[in-house]
Amino acid sequence: MKITGLLDETTYKGTVFPLVKVNKIEKIDKPTDPYVYDALPQ
Repeated sequence: MKITGLLDETTYKGTVFPLVKVNKIEKIDKPTDPYVYDALPQ
């Protein structure tokens, strides 16, 4: 799935969580590397 939208945050019971405000959802072919990695500091 390819999800397009805005990143935001929300609070639930005093804890902050990430929130994606979705604008569009598309079904796509499976990527060769399906994982998301944090960028390493340069």
